[in-house]
Amino acid sequence: MKPETTGNQAHGELKQTSDLATPHDFDNKIFDLVLKALYSTSANNGLSFENEILPLENIHVSAAEAERLWNVMLNSGWFNPIAGFGNAGKLILSASGFQLMSKYGGYFPFLASSQAHKPAKATVHSLAPHKESLENPLREINTHPEFPEREKIKKNQ
Repeated sequence: MKPETTGNQAHGELKQTSDLATPHDFDNKIFDLVLKALYSTSANNGLSFENEILPLENIHVSAAEAERLWNVMLNSGWFNPIAGFGNAGKLILSASGFQLMSKYGGYFPFLASSQAHKPAKATVHSLAPHKESLENPLREINTHPEFPEREKIKKNQ
């Protein structure tokens, strides 16, 4: 029987071997591990998440943490559970999971690609008038070189 740890201990355990900084990094590592394991054995009838995939990296998690990871993975759309007698806890890649692996080869390359294509953050400029334009509202018009009436306004001031 494998030793169980709490979810936080599981994060710490993986951190020691992989230098992962946060629980989010732990989840990313699990996604990458599961995607690669299932893709490399795609001819197989699926793999057991707890008994065949996690032991690949010597990862031990509590039942609650395993259930949380299971739910996150199923909700990603990249994995499908296998139904039937003797298949409890087994996963296979969905069509979108195969597509992701064919294109990127893993979860970390997918993340890097998606982060590289993020649009730049919008810059918000203040619309508050400058002090000078409040003192002399025609200042900007008077100083613009293409304003044809510039000379007439200067003469009238």
